[in-house]
Formats: sequence, C-alpha cells, structure tokens
Amino acid sequence: MNINSVTEFLTEMKVKEKTGNEVSVDYTYKEILLSVTTPLMSIKVDTKKKDDNASDMDKLIGNMLDCFIGKPIQVTLLQDGSVQSVSGYDAIMSEVQKILSSANAIQKQMANTFMQSFTEDGVKSSFEQMFRIYPDKEIKNGESWKIDLSLSLGAMSSKVNNTYTLKSVSNDVALLDIASIMSSDSGINGEQKGEMKLNLKTGLPVQSKTEGTAKGKMTVQGIETTMDMTIQTTTTLQ
Repeated sequence: MNINSVTEFLTEMKVKEKTGNEVSVDYTYKEILLSVTTPLMSIKVDTKKKDDNASDMDKLIGNMLDCFIGKPIQVTLLQDGSVQSVSGYDAIMSEVQKILSSANAIQKQMANTFMQSFTEDGVKSSFEQMFRIYPDKEIKNGESWKIDLSLSLGAMSSKVNNTYTLKSVSNDVALLDIASIMSSDSGINGEQKGEMKLNLKTGLPVQSKTEGTAKGKMTVQGIETTMDMTIQTTTTLQ
C-alpha cells in the first residue's frame, strides 16, 4: 500500500523555570498541517486555512486539532534531555473528546489513528528525539556515541538506537551525523540517516534533517497490509 503522509508543525517553546537539573518549558502548537493520501482515503487539514468545502472527516480532524492551537503544554526536561513529565493535556483532550463524541464509529477509528502524534506520549517522544542527544563524556571530532530511546505512539511501542558522530565544529556550532535503527512491537522496522546542527553556547539543536525507510505489516481498518514507507524529517529551532 502506498501512503503519502506530510505533517508540519509550527510550535513555540518558552523556558519558564530552571531548578537543579530540571528545566520547565511551555510548549504551544501555533499551526498544524496534516496531509495523508492512501488508496483508501485522503485527508488534508490546515489549522490556519479553513475550507468550507472540506469533507466531514477533514472537518472533524480539523476541529480536533484546533483544540491544541494556542494552549500551552508544560514539559519538564532533565539534564540529559529526557522528559520527566508532561502536563496540561487533560483540558485539551477533554475538548477533543467532546468533538469526537458526535462522530460515528468509523470516523472515531480514523480520527484516533491520525491523532496519535498529538497524545501526551507523542509529545514526550518528540521532545526526547529532539533533546536526548547528548554524550556523557567529552567528544572529539570523528568520535561517536549511542543513545537508545523507548518511544510510544498510540498503541505502538518502538525502540530507536541512535548513533551520533561529531563531524566538525565551527563558530560554536557542532555538526553531527545521525544514524538510527528502529524496531517496533507492531512489526514495522526501519532506519534513517541525517545531520544535526547543535549550538554549543545554548546546548540546543538548531536544525536536523533525516531521511529513512520503514517496512512491515500493519492492520488498517481491519485489513492487513504491507507498508513500505520513505520518511523525511526536518526540524528547525529559532
């Protein structure tokens, strides 16, 4: 099955407090674009552009995503970049469930699939992929270190084995090579490679670009299908 999926976020992060080895951040979605095309369906939602002619399914998902716009989610990070806690989701999900309550059974199943990236676990996974990247010792050019992550996305759990290599340092910016191998309990496995730029003054990643593939079998609307995906990800922090 061919699947073309594009998800774009414009988010804002504000550091609210630093105590000991913890940093508290307000994380706010400003804009969300979601586009998915498969042989079975087509979904396109853009929270900044309303389409009066959109399908009922597009309108349902659009209304659900609107619940996230402009509402801060509190994330607490530890010194190694791992996530200590996520809060502020209960009120948002209460609004989402009110909207979802009017949908039929098929719409609910489809909507829940698309909303997996916007769960509390989804936000936690996104933060750890962005910030849990640091070595536990001083690194020289050409040296590598490994970070293993356990991530959850909806009902699927996966393990990601990341290898980072310091490629160069120039003007307080470190250039890293990234190589990742993913395995999941759903049987979808893959790998990706790319680069990341890390600001050495702030310790924050300023840009990362990765490209990879994933293959496996999964059940979509009761039908088992073989998945063969190409995944491209670009993240920029300003």
